[in-house]
Amino acid sequence: MIKITSFLENARELVSSMRRSVEASNYPILASLSQIQQDLFKYWQTLPQTTYCRDLSTSGVLFRPNLHLALTYHLVHVFVGRYLIFDAPRISMNVDARLDAAHASIRTELTENCFESALAIFGLCEKLQETTGLARASYTEFTTCWAALLVVLAKRTCESDTRLRTASAQGIRLLKHMSLGLYAATAEKAATEAMQTVFERLETRTQARHMRDFESDGSAYENFKNWALLWNIDTSGGSNRSEIVSGGLLSPMRNADQDFCSPMLFIDELDFTTGV
Repeated sequence: MIKITSFLENARELVSSMRRSVEASNYPILASLSQIQQDLFKYWQTLPQTTYCRDLSTSGVLFRPNLHLALTYHLVHVFVGRYLIFDAPRISMNVDARLDAAHASIRTELTENCFESALAIFGLCEKLQETTGLARASYTEFTTCWAALLVVLAKRTCESDTRLRTASAQGIRLLKHMSLGLYAATAEKAATEAMQTVFERLETRTQARHMRDFESDGSAYENFKNWALLWNIDTSGGSNRSEIVSGGLLSPMRNADQDFCSPMLFIDELDFTTGV
């Protein structure tokens, strides 16, 4: 635990430096953060998988301490990448294109690892809840779950899909359970409730946007149908569609552009009056 905490401390210093620096000078810091993640992963792979450290079998005598170690491991990945989710790179004309590409590649790697670790934290907390149960007075369990939920919130402000909605609901449910204990009368409970409200508003906004898009598409289709009906008009005076094209509604357009192609060539066989 001490060794993994040292990785977290080193990452904290680099993230603080990056937030104070200008975009063009961020690449060395990003490279250092990427190296920390690689070193952390290599160190994690050296830890034993039986009884100690990486042994997450529910029957193990060190199940909860080992799970706390895994939560802290994933917390480092979360801490390294969460700042980068919002801080989109700005293109600089003074920076070499290859450096820009390397910059973007590292940012993508760090943010993806951050999100995957956030989901892993939810999975570990869920596993704990289904076995021995989440502790209602565990700082490690509560804070790592909270940090993971903040990552999901950041992602949901930019995009929304089933995976994100499921993760946010899972995180809120886990935090609510832990808030029944030590944190029941403190700011943590209020913060959890506020977070739930934020997710509900995001979902409402997403649904409203989808509805507007649907209505916009429907309106465009109705306009197209009405436009197409102009080509199906057969007047009682004997006017036909060819007359409309050659000497009626579209004659100015025909004269202005001899290459104009009548839409009738493409929609003649369709019956838009029936909605087909």
